[in-house]
Amino acid sequence: MCCASSNGGGESGVSFDQTLAHIKGEFVGRLVDATGSELAGAEGGLEVTQVPQYRAASRRVTPIEISLVSAAVAEPVEDKNHPVYLCDWQHHNSIFNGGWLATHKDSE
Repeated sequence: MCCASSNGGGESGVSFDQTLAHIKGEFVGRLVDATGSELAGAEGGLEVTQVPQYRAASRRVTPIEISLVSAAVAEPVEDKNHPVYLCDWQHHNSIFNGGWLATHKDSE
């Protein structure tokens, strides 16, 4: 994650929520089976069109949820040989809100 603070960012005029929405909108999901055949696809973001029920992939092939999670990174100042620490994990909800479109007969 980068760029904006939750108070609007002052200089950029872009809010943290707008930044998250933009990042989520760039994701594209593809579910493939062991042979590499695509079973279903999804588009990320909040403004995607909902997949019609008659075109939706079966729950037996789709994940329960794929969500965006971010964390802060802290590096020990005194000893650069130690690994960084990940902290302040934030859950930013689901990416594929529009559902999964069945693209193969085995995913219907």
